[in-house]
Amino acid sequence: MFEVREATEPETQAWRDGWAARLRERYAARYRDPGAVAQEVERNLTALAGAGGAVYTVEIGGALAGHLALGGTVARRPGDRRLHDLWLAPQQRGRGLARPLAAWARRRATEAGGRSMSVALAPGEVAGEALFGAYPCVRSRW
Repeated sequence: MFEVREATEPETQAWRDGWAARLRERYAARYRDPGAVAQEVERNLTALAGAGGAVYTVEIGGALAGHLALGGTVARRPGDRRLHDLWLAPQQRGRGLARPLAAWARRRATEAGGRSMSVALAPGEVAGEALFGAYPCVRSRW
């Protein structure tokens, strides 16, 4: 169905640029101060770079289908791994890939020594709520 592998540096950079744009859009809808938007985007980008975070490329038939970004250990919650982003290319959405990819991420988090996987959801993320309702979620309150 799909293959997941660690992203190459150019793939990681392309994902990072796309994620930063999605984060800016999300935070711009919540904050009036452009400085606060920039600070939140940078906070998210820095959190992933912490101990052991990795970006994975999802392929179907050798073609890009999406990316997963899974964080490493966090000092205050050493057993937790956070799924920072699960992005699917527009042509891959609605095809039943998100649930098996979330399961893959959870297995990978366990293999990396995690006891749990959490996700961060912003208010109004209907698709995220439907997909991750059973996971420990960090829900932002803006």
